[in-house]
Amino acid sequence: MRMMKFIKIMALCLTFISINAVETLDQQILTLLESQNQLLDEISYTVVQEDFARILLIKKAIKNVSEDIKENKELDIAPITLQTLLLMQKLMIQYRHSKEFFGWGEQPSYLSIHTPLTEDAIKELYSSYQNTLKVYGFKEDPNLTITFDTFIQIEKSIRSLLNFVNDENAKAKLSEILPLIGRTIAIAKVEDGDNICTFLQASKAINAIREVYEVFYQVNNDNLARELILDIQGQTGFYAEYSQLDRLSDEGVTCQ
Repeated sequence: MRMMKFIKIMALCLTFISINAVETLDQQILTLLESQNQLLDEISYTVVQEDFARILLIKKAIKNVSEDIKENKELDIAPITLQTLLLMQKLMIQYRHSKEFFGWGEQPSYLSIHTPLTEDAIKELYSSYQNTLKVYGFKEDPNLTITFDTFIQIEKSIRSLLNFVNDENAKAKLSEILPLIGRTIAIAKVEDGDNICTFLQASKAINAIREVYEVFYQVNNDNLARELILDIQGQTGFYAEYSQLDRLSDEGVTCQ
């Protein structure tokens, strides 16, 4: 009897510890993300609009994870669900494919936003990213659907942005991109993820978007329009680095 009572007490203790560990874990994640958010704010003061768009994209991913955890707690369900982990994984992928952007490496690229003023914050951000990978065990899926997800968002933002464009020529230039984006989404879906054929099609759409950046300056001076523009630029910059678009070659590749 004494042994059974002892076992029950131990089981209750372990359950209590387990519950507290879960609560501690979600608090740790929120604290970690808030720290990353503050570092990104510090870095953003020194960058131009196009680079700020990439930072805004990552901040948005941080916000999505944080809000998901808080919403779960309000609904009185597990703070960290499968959806939370998927959102967290997307954030980690955006960090992973922004290494050149941040200048993470022994010798920062001239294309990076690395400066003496931001060096400490960028190093701290990299350390936080690495710790997150290590603690939570995130690994990159070899068959990701980043292309599909990214271009769905770009298409949505461009269609919304068209409502703020008064100049017919500018509107036509933006509209001409949509079929390229649509074909990219279709190929990404058919190819069942990210691969060289998907990337090659996506590169055509990304280059077309880059060519109409000047149109953004002809858009109404509206806060929502600016947010849409930053989203498009952020998604474009992230995807170009993720897919290594500027280094892509179709030599020896056969696509349907």
